[in-house]
Amino acid sequence: EPPRHLTKKKRPPASEEDEKKIKESASVWLFPYAALMTGLRKGELLALQWKDVDFEREEISVTKSVYYEGNTPKIKAPKSEAGVRTVILLDGLKEELYKRKGAPNAYIFSEDGGKTPYKEMRYDVLMKQYQKATGVTATAHQLRKSFATIAAASGVDKKVLQRLMGHTDIRLTLDVYSDVRRSAWDSAKTILNNTSENL
Repeated sequence: EPPRHLTKKKRPPASEEDEKKIKESASVWLFPYAALMTGLRKGELLALQWKDVDFEREEISVTKSVYYEGNTPKIKAPKSEAGVRTVILLDGLKEELYKRKGAPNAYIFSEDGGKTPYKEMRYDVLMKQYQKATGVTATAHQLRKSFATIAAASGVDKKVLQRLMGHTDIRLTLDVYSDVRRSAWDSAKTILNNTSENL
């Protein structure tokens, strides 16, 4: 934690260019695409097992998270009650996951046949390789913010979005995790110009 007198720098969501590249490169590495399509935290995504994905109901159950002791992945409960939740399995991600479907107890993001999640150094290497191959610069956290920003701009109900993000306080969802997109700004400008006589 930084000293109290220093403000934390707010990191932006991924650029729209990065988001486009990620959607086009799910076959290169699924993790960034899954992060963008779910809004899950990095640790929550790494902890997913196939039994957490309900293809029929089109939902993903979030009940645990990965943390690291040295390079070794460990499993813990989410940091708050709100962190235990169900999120929507969007169509594009459903299709990509179904192609790779494994045994119920296998971890989705793993290199040992699903026995354990990625080790920390392996995740870092894979992310660097992916970034080099695609030109994407966004981090997993920025993709979480992108999900919230896109959902908010698309009109997803605020309380639903709070639940999807696993936040206990809606102010965190709206103030920290959703930015104003240029497209939303331009749309507001058009609306205001068309109704300026009422201002």
